Amino acid sequence: MLETQGALALSDPGFLQNHEIRQVFVWYQIAVTVFIVVISVWKPWKKKKA
Repeated sequence: MLETQGALALSDPGFLQNHEIRQVFVWYQIAVTVFIVVISVWKPWKKKKA
């Protein structure tokens, strides 16, 4: 859409809604990835040293 309509696409409500939804899911994916990395390094289920 951006290639065919140029700058007009940036004011299209459908384009803007799609962009906002994608941004939310990108931040969600980043948060999940960071959480997985932290858990894989921290490993809270591992037995503690005596």
